[in-house]
Parts: sequence; C-alpha cells; structure tokens
Amino acid sequence: MAMKFYLLLILYSTSCNFYNNNNITKFYEFFGTEKTEILKLTLASFDEFILKNYGHLESKQEQVKAFLLDLDESIEEIKSKGKKWIFDKDLNREIIKRYEDSGLLKEIYISKGELKDYYVKYDMKTLLPSDFVETVFPESEIDNNEIVPNYKGQFLYALYKFSTNKYAKKSLYLCYSIKYLTPGLVLNFAADESDLYDFSDPLIRFLIIKEVYIKIMQQNK
Repeated sequence: MAMKFYLLLILYSTSCNFYNNNNITKFYEFFGTEKTEILKLTLASFDEFILKNYGHLESKQEQVKAFLLDLDESIEEIKSKGKKWIFDKDLNREIIKRYEDSGLLKEIYISKGELKDYYVKYDMKTLLPSDFVETVFPESEIDNNEIVPNYKGQFLYALYKFSTNKYAKKSLYLCYSIKYLTPGLVLNFAADESDLYDFSDPLIRFLIIKEVYIKIMQQNK
C-alpha cells in the first residue's frame, strides 16, 4: 500500500505540472503538511479513477464531464451506480481512514448534532458578498444523527477563498447559503455547463471530490 501511495503522488505531481496554479499551493499551505498529503492522495486517486473508467475519452475535460453526467442527484443512488465503476477498494479504505484519523473528514461531513457545537475557526461569511442572505431551515427537518455537509468547515472555506473560477465559486456559495444542500446537487451546474468549468484545475476537481467522490470512496471500500 505504501508503494501505491508513492505512485499516486507521482501521478498527482505529473498531472499538476500541466496546471501550474499558485492558488492550489496556497490551498495546501492552508491545511498543513499532514492534511496536504491526504488531499494530494485523494486528488491522485480521483484522477486515477477517472482515467480507469473514462480513459477512452480524449481529454480530461470530456472524461470528468462524462463522470458528472453519470451521477444522479441523489447520493443514495451512487452505491448502485458504482457497480459499473472500477475501484481500488483497499486504497479507498486507507484514504478514508486517514481522513477520519486526521479530523479532515469532519471538515467536510459531520453529524447535524456535532455541527451545532462546531468551532468556526475560519468564517466563510467574511468572504461572501455584502448582499448574502442566509437560508434558515426548520430544526425538525434534519435529525441530529444525520451526516450533513459541514458548511462551517475549513474545507469549504479554503475552496471558496482560493478558487478563481466564478462558476465554481457560485457552486460553493450555494453550498454555504443553503447549508444542508444535498451533496452532489451543485454538480448539475458543472455537468450541464461544463464548458464554463476547467476540470484541469485541481481546485475544481476538489469541489467534485467534496461533493461526491469522498462519498463514493466511503461506499466502495
């Protein structure tokens, strides 16, 4: 498994050579050394997954678009859809374990009960337009044990802060403003308007990873 991680990091380094974006460096610096290694492995894992399953298409843009079009709005459907995909389940299991052990997973997904007491170190509201309107949900709609996107988390904050694509920022804005937005729903925009998203940008691929790929790894390990 250690050799697999090493090879994935080589794959990551190679893919990023084609997209020299100073913002991805700042994104990694924000998280520090340990979490950066996990994030790099996740990005490399996603790129390998895309290549194995959609490599018959000519470009990364076409490959990622095809993946997004294969997704259903409902995250519950991903497990059944995943039956036709090729996975490295041992790798998925190890990466998810690293997310859990490092605390990084709770920066992305967290139970509703834990979210109430979550300490906000970086408030994304400080980055939002002055006309931002918060969406309020009735407390009874979501059970405290239900796992929900952590709209207060550092991952969403960092993606919004360091992303430069205005359409990606629009999707991230929705993730924050609607709070309990169904994971993957914002990716409908990326699939329908793929020409507006540059999928060679690692930060846009991290948006996809946040929305669905982590769930896919969890359900196929």
